[in-house]
Amino acid sequence: MITVAKRQTAPTRQVSTSGESPTGVPLWAASALAFAIAFTIFYPTLEFSFLDWDDPQNFIQNTSYRGLGSEQLKWMFTEFHMGHYQPLTWLTFGLDYVRSGMDPRGYHLTNTVLHGLNALLFVLLCVRLLAIPGVPAHSRRWQYCAAALVAALFFACHPLRAESVAWITERRDVLSGTFVLLTTLAYLRMNRNDQQHRLRWLSLTLVLFLLGVLSKAIVVMLPLVLCVLDWYPLRRLAGNRGLLSRQALGVWLEKIPFFALSAIFGMIATFAQARPDALVKLQIHDLASRIVQALYGLGFYFTKTIAPLNLSPIYELHPPLNVWESRYLLSVTFVGVAACVLIILRRRLQALCATALCYVAFLAPVLGLVQAGPQIVADRYSYLSCMSWAVLVGAASLGILQDRRLSNMVKMGIGCVAVVLISALAVMTFRQCQVWQNTTTLWTCMIQRSPNSSIANNGYGYILLQQGHVQDATVHLVRAIQINPASEKAHHNLWKALEKQGRTDELVIAYEYATSVLPHGPQAHYNLGNVYLEQRQFKRAIECYERALARRPDHTLAHINLSSALRMSGDKNQAETHVRRAIDLNPESSHAHYMLAKILRDKGQITEAVKELRGLLRRDPDYKAAHSLLEQLQALQTPDS
Repeated sequence: MITVAKRQTAPTRQVSTSGESPTGVPLWAASALAFAIAFTIFYPTLEFSFLDWDDPQNFIQNTSYRGLGSEQLKWMFTEFHMGHYQPLTWLTFGLDYVRSGMDPRGYHLTNTVLHGLNALLFVLLCVRLLAIPGVPAHSRRWQYCAAALVAALFFACHPLRAESVAWITERRDVLSGTFVLLTTLAYLRMNRNDQQHRLRWLSLTLVLFLLGVLSKAIVVMLPLVLCVLDWYPLRRLAGNRGLLSRQALGVWLEKIPFFALSAIFGMIATFAQARPDALVKLQIHDLASRIVQALYGLGFYFTKTIAPLNLSPIYELHPPLNVWESRYLLSVTFVGVAACVLIILRRRLQALCATALCYVAFLAPVLGLVQAGPQIVADRYSYLSCMSWAVLVGAASLGILQDRRLSNMVKMGIGCVAVVLISALAVMTFRQCQVWQNTTTLWTCMIQRSPNSSIANNGYGYILLQQGHVQDATVHLVRAIQINPASEKAHHNLWKALEKQGRTDELVIAYEYATSVLPHGPQAHYNLGNVYLEQRQFKRAIECYERALARRPDHTLAHINLSSALRMSGDKNQAETHVRRAIDLNPESSHAHYMLAKILRDKGQITEAVKELRGLLRRDPDYKAAHSLLEQLQALQTPDS
């Protein structure tokens, strides 16, 4: 997030050397315009729906965040829902629920307003960064505001922002962006030549940083960015001072509370991700592949910032990685050459070096060295990391405006080109937002842009299945399993498709295949047991249910159906044991109580069976089979019973 105006070859008088920046009407006009444009571009997202991709688990099925009561607040600040610790983000969702209930328009409105606010803050931040070396006497204040506006619009109107703003789940991106910008602004204000209020601004910076890490864990990297700012453009760690000089000691000491918070919340984030299925194992995705993936990511986000073409909601990782693939070789070469150039020319290209360091700092946790999730890269990871490139665009704009060698006509021509380019970005962003309109548009885009993605094929197959195109759905679901045999969702959807078509033989084959590629999953064993139970192959059914329960002992339906298979095979005692276990797990299960009544009847315990059925019908008076069985048993009872 760093750079400065182009240096003048001729000596000029400096109006300010302490970070004082242009203020007044031009600045606030530019800020308001940035907010208005960013908000307008993303305004259509207010009519978008919840998506069947993380949104159901986060909002539709999750009642814990709904409201701002003590129970909801406790949940927000103590849970690691879906592998994230983001209590402040959940707090904003709680506010959305209080205001809008389950209407997605309220949630989208908050995302859009936050992004517009970030565009406004970006103008303020960019002006302050550009003015740090001092304002040349010949320059005009509006030039800084215009350059900052260009930078803010390049950031806010870029198609890479669509995923973070248009997808409700990614609220953490825009909210954390707000606090990153506010923290940096407060830090720059602290570093003015105003010792009287320095501690006050340092405290405010620390509080804003804390709010940032409570929004999204990746903000723990911000102290490194502040250190880069200290090196350039603030020059608190540059020149004769050095990184370890006495003068630099104060710079490092003031960072101690920041790094302490980073360490604490970094450990919390690691703990939140420490689920058996969250991290990709090193045996599957080795260290060499992870390094190549990281270098590929550095090249990917940079090139997509320059040319945002063929953006996709998913870029799926397919381990083991073929490190000799051309796209990886090109990225490794590009990043290696760029790093060498920046190291060699670090004194002459300080602004570019600082920009690159900030870029790398915010990307480091998501480059794949510790791989969590199925993606090799993701558009949303660019929200914080690519802010620095936008500031560089602002610096270039200011350099052009201040260059007295260029005529006003040339500058106007360049300005027109800038307007056209930003307008083109805005149009591309509007179109990219349409991808996130609803579940159908999302998965349709995925399959078009990532046809070799297991996730895309499964999602598109699911949509086709919902629309009744069962045969077409089956093709995509089979393809999803071919790409990733361990995709449980694809297996489940394929089972539904085959079942709807009545392809029982193929369904059995699908279940049997799933048991071999999903060794830890109980559902394939359970479903296969159901097929055998229906075919009255009780021995096979019992084996399948037992395997399902070995993998998930609290599988209530497996206990009930195992009880049924045992009962029909003559083992009534074991049948009773398992159905009572099912009732322990789910006392409200009508099917379990009904099965227990049948077993008690078979064992001659008519009175107990009648008692069980009466209790069942008090809870579930519409259970017709229970009424019928109760009538039969009452007819069998003697007057004494």
